Formats: sequence, C-alpha cells, structure tokens
Amino acid sequence: TLLNISSFTGSVTFNILPGTYTTPADWQVIVGAVSGASATNRITFQAQAPGTVTINVAGTNTANYVIKLDGASYVDLKNLVLVNSGTSYGRVVELAGSASYDSVVRCRLTGVSTTSNSNDRAVIYANNTGSMISNVIKADTIQNGSHGIYWWSPSTNSVTHTFSNNVISGSREAYLYARTLSNATITGNICSASGVGTHYGFYVPYSQNGYTMTGNTITTSGSGDVYGVYNTYCNNTSA
Repeated sequence: TLLNISSFTGSVTFNILPGTYTTPADWQVIVGAVSGASATNRITFQAQAPGTVTINVAGTNTANYVIKLDGASYVDLKNLVLVNSGTSYGRVVELAGSASYDSVVRCRLTGVSTTSNSNDRAVIYANNTGSMISNVIKADTIQNGSHGIYWWSPSTNSVTHTFSNNVISGSREAYLYARTLSNATITGNICSASGVGTHYGFYVPYSQNGYTMTGNTITTSGSGDVYGVYNTYCNNTSA
C-alpha cells in the first residue's frame, strides 16, 4: 500500500487502534516524500497505546518490508510491534532514497530466524542511494535476522545517524553493519547472540570523519571467529 499524503500543514499523528493486522494489501506500507514535512511538522505513526498494535506480514522479492520509508523525511514510527513472517525475504523496516530525519523509537521488530547472511533478511535495512541525514534508531527491541541493522551507503553522504539504547538479539552475521557512515553515534545498545558462525558484532567499514561508540554491551558465542567491533578502511576516532 502506498500511503498517499501529498501535502499538509502542522504535525500529523496517526493513532492505530489496538489489534493484530495481517493483510499485506492493507498493512504493508510505503511512505514517500511529503510536501510540508519539517522539523516542526512531523508525521507520526504510533500505537494508540504502547504494545497494543501488531502488524505481521510476509515479505516477498517485490515487497520486502513491513513499512518502507521511501524518500520520506520527518517521519516517526513509535510503539509498534512489527513482524516479517517471511522466510527468504525478512526485512521489517526499510529506508530508501534520501529518507532523512526519520525515527524508529520504542518499537519491537522481529525478523526471520536464519543462518543466512543475506541482507534480504536484515531486520532494519537502509539503502542510501540519496543523501540520508540524521535518522534515529532508538530504544527498539530488534530480534533475529541476518543483521539487526544493515545500513549501506556508497559514499560519505550518509551522516549523523544515531543508533542508541536498542536491545538487539539473534542476529546471524552482525548486530549493526554500517558502511560509509560519517559522524554517527552508536551508544547504549545491548546485543546478544549464540550459536552463530563468524560474527562481526558492530561491523563498520569505510567510516569517515569519525564516529562515537560508547556504552554498548556485546555478548556473542559461536563456532567461528567472533568480534565485538570490526573496522576496516576507516577514518575514525572510536572509544
């Protein structure tokens, strides 16, 4: 479903009534760019009461998401339970294009339990083909998937994102894979996985202009090489 909001003035909040929603034609949603959205005029999708709304759909090769922010900016997802019950295609939240200033806060996101490293099964997936700026992934519970968060950028135009205070568990290859980030903040996350093969923890290649990494807890056990933080080709200051 493509949510068609052409323009608006003032902040808009969609309160979703309690229930479990499972019809892909109605609840597999794309939010595109909206004229009038700004730092003071945000769009919020939230459960009417925290923990009372579950959206459970199966991803496919043509619609691999529960909610996709496609070039959307100033959008907040709050207090939702989102589940991708697919097998080969298991993304839950996708950000695409130049999606910026968006947030996913206090949501429970559940992907597929998998032994695959394919990003088709990442719980949160971002493909920064545009210039993503200042997105926030905060205080979420992120379960399963090949990666808890897979954030890909071809160059240093993906800047000042925040990944904080999340609980990430069961990720097959990495809790966070973030390529070519600039000035990111990765702090206060609690991460755990067991029975994995080679695991990279926080895998941050080609990062530029520094990032901040503090106060994270990583507990991983498996049969292969296990890393807490894995940096390659970076120009950073980390702590």
